[in-house]
Amino acid sequence: MFVTLGPRGTVTGLRVDIVVRARHQAALTARAVRAAAAEAASVPPEAVRVNVTGIV
Repeated sequence: MFVTLGPRGTVTGLRVDIVVRARHQAALTARAVRAAAAEAASVPPEAVRVNVTGIV
């Protein structure tokens, strides 16, 4: 996870890297991670970027 901070130390963005085993679950997992991270950091969901990779 990478956190971008604003001028007063407030969180302005997040980047979360996750790995999923099942390709068909990638989108659902990414949405769930984005929503949880946004709520935890008190930022809008648009400020959270989720990178999904899979195990081959």
